[in-house]
Amino acid sequence: QDALQARFDEAMARLDTALELARRTDADDVVAHALNYRGVALVTLGDETGLADLRESVGLAQVLGHADYTTVAAHNLAVMLLRSARIAEAEPYLELGAAVAREHRLETAAYRLEAQRCYVLTLRGHWDEAERRLRALLDAGDEPGANAVNPLAFLGRLLARRGDPAGAGFVEQAWQLAGATGEEQK
Repeated sequence: QDALQARFDEAMARLDTALELARRTDADDVVAHALNYRGVALVTLGDETGLADLRESVGLAQVLGHADYTTVAAHNLAVMLLRSARIAEAEPYLELGAAVAREHRLETAAYRLEAQRCYVLTLRGHWDEAERRLRALLDAGDEPGANAVNPLAFLGRLLARRGDPAGAGFVEQAWQLAGATGEEQK
């Protein structure tokens, strides 16, 4: 919860403890999970060694056949890479996560990954396709909860770049939802 709520300094001590205990007890699923969140915390705190943790998390989750952990770690690694404008490095992880989500019918993971894929489209200048796919995500009818923060923000920023005043409304919705869920870091 500390990592999800952007309390990364607090999360580090717990994550290191969890990782040590999991390795001592051969709980590889817990190792994968702890590496995922420690990687996010480290990278967010400015330590790029967290990318190695995230890569290890993805690999271990794949070896274990743990689809949920694979999609979460692939998503988080891609997001950390995108924050550093490392688009080409992020794309294979987005594709991996999306493929695993489809195969195992992990709808929430598929939603999060599709939002990031739309962000990549925006960064690559494919604004029409990004807008179409973001609107499709937001109009899907399912209640995505906090997962709607990124598509709302991405669509709002894209529209604002085009000079469309509706963009501000999407960004405001994203901010309100992020604040209501305690996930302002999104």
